[in-house]
This record gives sequence, structure tokens and C-alpha cells, in this order.
Amino acid sequence: MGGTEYAVDGSRIGLDQAGAIAWQEACDTVVTGWDIADQAIVAITAQCGAHTPPGESFKIRWRNKTDSPAGAFADLVTGSGEIRVGASAGCITDTDPVGAECGCEAVQITDSEECETASPAQTGTLTVAAKLDSVEVQVCVDFTNAHEGDEYEFELYDDTIESSRGTCGATIKMAVGAVTRELVTTIAATTSTSTMGVDILRLLTSTMASTTASASMVSCSPVS
Repeated sequence: MGGTEYAVDGSRIGLDQAGAIAWQEACDTVVTGWDIADQAIVAITAQCGAHTPPGESFKIRWRNKTDSPAGAFADLVTGSGEIRVGASAGCITDTDPVGAECGCEAVQITDSEECETASPAQTGTLTVAAKLDSVEVQVCVDFTNAHEGDEYEFELYDDTIESSRGTCGATIKMAVGAVTRELVTTIAATTSTSTMGVDILRLLTSTMASTTASASMVSCSPVS
């Protein structure tokens, strides 16, 4: 029955960073407040139900879930798309197997691969060792052109038989406004390590009070 035996059994979102993937939430969970400056690792596992496991080529596709109605899933490509293939900081290097499994498989991973950074991004041939084993596919996604506040979802597409293997439970919802991960991190670090933030607030308050007091002592006389 070929690739029709593969079906998505888990998905997870990670932060792409130098050294290692930082998984953000549990499997099949929405990640909210995503900074457009951050690249994501989208990981999907698929279980094979065939007694004679077929070898298949997969790719991860995307769509804007917030659009009404949501459009069709599209390939992740390079260029100027709303979201596109990212240039990983080192987590995705087009290798087989993946550097760090997401841990969402139902039984065990027996083959895995990182999507190529070509356009569109897709894997080579993946084959499980036995029925009910899983494969895992990962890709790096760039959100520079994503829409603030919108939610993005993904599907695993079997390129060999040209058919979807299922939609992911893990989605990414973009942050609204100018608050970035770097700003939040800086504020958190300042609050936990010093009273700099409090001192700045006191200084501003004191300056405003002094200015108000000075202004109340100024008298104006009409010009004759």
C-alpha cells in the first residue's frame, strides 16, 4: 500500500539556536508569542502501519491558520514568502539522522532526516525498520515576513505518492507589537540581578516631581 501507511503521530516546535534545539512546549501544543526575529525548528513524526515498510520522501508544508478561510498548504521555499525555509544556526544541517529527536513518536524512531535547505525543502528516502515504528522530519522556518498575531500550522506531505500524511497539532502563534525575545530576556535579567529598573523609575518620577514644583513657583505678569 506504499506511503498510504504513514500517518502523523506527533509534532513539536523548537527554537533554532547555536548548539542545540530548545524545545518550547510539549508535543502537539501551540507555541504563543513567537518573536518574528526567531527561527523555529518544526519537527514531525509519522508512524508506519505497513508490514513491509515502504521508503518515502517527505516535506513539511505550511499555511496561515488565522486566514478565514484558511488557505491550502504550501511548500516551504526560499525567497520572500510569508514564512520560508530558514538558514539554521546549526541545528539543521541536512543530515540523516536528525541531531536531536523531538520525542513525540508513538513507539520508536528508526529513521529520521533534516529537510534540505533547497527550494522546496524536502527529505531523501526514509524507511522504518518494522511496522508501527516512526520516522521523523525536521525543518528550519524563517518568520521574518510573518504577520503579527497570526497562527501558522504545518502538515507532513508524502512527496512520493503526492499526498498529505496529516496536520500537526503543534502550531506557532506570532507575538503582537514590538516586544521581542531579546527585550523580555533583558528585562528579566535586570529584574533578577539588580535594582537598575527600579532606580531608573525613581529617577524619572523624581525629575517629573521637581519639574512640576518649579513650574508652580513661576509667576507670570501681563505685558504692559
